Amino acid sequence: MVSVGFGVISFSSFQSAAKRTRAATVIDREQLAVATNRLAQVRAKVSSVREALRAKQNRLGQFARHPYISPELVQLLKGNFSKATPAAWAELRQQLGIGWDASPDYVLVSKSVLKQVQYSRLTSGKHLTDTACHILGISPEQESAVDSVFRHGRDEWPGVSLKRTQPSGDIVAEYTAVAPAPAFVQSLSNSVAAGIVKAIGPERANLLLPDAWREFRGTLLPTATETMTVRRTEVGGQPDLVFEMSRDGKVYFSSPVRYAHLPSGWFLARFPGGWAELARTEGFNLPKRYQNQRASP
Repeated sequence: MVSVGFGVISFSSFQSAAKRTRAATVIDREQLAVATNRLAQVRAKVSSVREALRAKQNRLGQFARHPYISPELVQLLKGNFSKATPAAWAELRQQLGIGWDASPDYVLVSKSVLKQVQYSRLTSGKHLTDTACHILGISPEQESAVDSVFRHGRDEWPGVSLKRTQPSGDIVAEYTAVAPAPAFVQSLSNSVAAGIVKAIGPERANLLLPDAWREFRGTLLPTATETMTVRRTEVGGQPDLVFEMSRDGKVYFSSPVRYAHLPSGWFLARFPGGWAELARTEGFNLPKRYQNQRASP
């Protein structure tokens, strides 16, 4: 009986062990299948990457053999931007169909060239020109902001300051227009530049300045400290008047006093009536030649 019982127990243990072995085998097979699938996916990805790399290498090799593509452009296409020459960039734009003559409405130039292009930035020293707005891509809102900067700068300008010198000898009138102190001019220049940077950004402001400032400054009177002197003289035995413009004691311009001949812009700012108003103010008579010229058509 003992032997039979032992045999039954041993057979039962064997069956249990066999079941566990079969279950473990199933699990191992499932894990092996998962691992096999993953390996196949990885191999597929590797193969795809290799094919893509091989295709790129082939295309790059074709570029290198292309008679219209330079070695410099090939290097640029490889991503060597730091060593790219201006000629390579120009060739790339040409190959992409965006060369300087790609459009009938515009020409393509580099920013370094654009800064050297000669064109008027301002109209009458007050407003941006249409040319400046088109070249620099300035929107109507930005244009209004820049015009406001120049308008504020004009309001800050102190205007014409004249010093009168008492006439003597052959001098019948003498006035000196005093320009603002250099420190004030520099401060205003900095203020205008800062306002333009705020309105359109530093890059376009750099392309607009300093030419726009020079055009603006040229309309602010006086542009420099200078003296106007009106003297009596004789021409052909007849009395006449001449005026001289001088800076730092040196005459840089001289002309007879005539209706259509006027000194610098500050003169009309102080004497809107021209020579006739100056003559009334200083108490001298205008020559007959002046009167004859004024009467002629």
